This record gives sequence, C-alpha cells and structure tokens, in this order.
Amino acid sequence: MKNSIIRLVTGLIGFAGMVSANFIVMDSKTFSYTENFNSLGSGDVTWNDGNTIKGVYMMSTTNNSLSAANWIPTTVAASDGNKSGGGPFNMGEAGSSDRALGWFTSSGFKESYTGIRFQNKTGETNNITLQYSVVLEQWGTRNKVDDQFILQYKIHSSNGDVNNLMSANWITLGTAITPIHNNSEGTDPNYVNGNTNQFTISGAFDVELRNNQFITFRLVDKHDANNQNSMTGIDSFTLTIIPEASSLHLFLISSAGFFVVRQRLRNRE
Repeated sequence: MKNSIIRLVTGLIGFAGMVSANFIVMDSKTFSYTENFNSLGSGDVTWNDGNTIKGVYMMSTTNNSLSAANWIPTTVAASDGNKSGGGPFNMGEAGSSDRALGWFTSSGFKESYTGIRFQNKTGETNNITLQYSVVLEQWGTRNKVDDQFILQYKIHSSNGDVNNLMSANWITLGTAITPIHNNSEGTDPNYVNGNTNQFTISGAFDVELRNNQFITFRLVDKHDANNQNSMTGIDSFTLTIIPEASSLHLFLISSAGFFVVRQRLRNRE
C-alpha cells in the first residue's frame, strides 16, 4: 500500500512537471525572443489558444452567426490571400514554409486581435527597457482601401493562461496603415503578395514590470465600417530586454572621462 501511494504521488508530480504554461518566460536580463510563425506549416492548423504556438493568442469580435461575440478560433485555415471570406488565417505562398499569422476582417469577423504573452522571471523589480518589432505582411485586399493596425501592451499579475485580448486598459505603442492597392497582383482580385508588401511597427519603451508579472502584447486589426479590409498577418515578432549599464561600466566611463580632463589640464600648465 505504501509503495502504491509513493508511485501515485511520484506520478502526479511527474504529470505536473509536464504541464506547460501558455506564455513565454523572460528568464534573464539579456532575454531576446523572435517568433516567425513558420512552425504553423503550409496547411490548415488546429488552433489551441496559447499552445499551438507557445504564448500566442487569437480573438475576434464577431457577428451573431457565431456562438460568442468574443470568439476564439479552433481552426486556422491556410491561404495565399485568395479568400473572400473573413476569419483567422495561416498566410503564405501555397506550399511555402514561410508563414504569417493574422486575420481577414469582414462583416462576420470585425475588430480582431493577435497577442503574445510573457512572464518576467528575471528577478528584476525596477524599470526595464524593452525593444520590440512587429513585421506585418499583407496577403489580401478588399475594395482596395487601407487598413489600420495598432500595437498595444498590458501588464497583469494574474490570468497567465487566460485569453485577455479584449479586456480593458491597454497602452498603445504604435500604429501602421497598410498600403492602398489599386491593382491586383495575381489572377484573383483579392490577392496581394505578402512577401513584397510588408510594413513594420517598432520601437523601445521603459516599463515597470515586477518579477512574476505578465506582459501581453496585442496587435489590433481594426475593422472598417464598410467591410473594406485586408488579409494581414504577423510574419515576425521580436522582443529584447535592453540591459542597463552596469555599475562597473559606468565607473570605467567616469574614470576615463576624469583621466581625459586631467590630461587636458596638465597640457595647459
């Protein structure tokens, strides 16, 4: 009996160790992260929020034809931009391993979100500087007008495995507008080559991110009232912690500056 209990406890501990959290851990003060979405492959994908790609979430505001107003996909279809209906898409040339992930907003899929979540495990409790970049690819266009994208972030201390992309109180980092395409680039009127139609939102910011807190980034795909939107996805998301200059480094810089000033004063004597 005693051995059975030991085996049971050991098994439970082993199972707990296999459970994977749905976020990316910032595990050092020199943390750097890049996601290119190529792990999606070139076909349709069964979507498991936060797990299909670790830490990546999707959600859309939908119309009444779907089961919920705040909708999380279970499947992401592959497309090279030749779709006329809205939804989440795994974008890229047919059969190509170079992929992008995002939305084609429409009358059924309105304002839509793609997010990436991190947890601070660096031990740092003060302000940190984060450098970010989001490369977007436009693969489809409808009614040949521009489309707006907004990159935002939110700090939270709980719900590390919960999709919170439509919660309140997000802070905007930057915006971008897709180019206006007056002519089709392929045989289908909705097709645009995302490998040559790219735009970027990038920058750096200081944030107070306490140890164990979460930071989630979301890309907002705005919805035009006349359903004039684009199929656009993230091809590359990068996030890097910019280290602060160490005390020794600052001391050496100060010492070097003092030495230069002293030498100049001596030369004047």
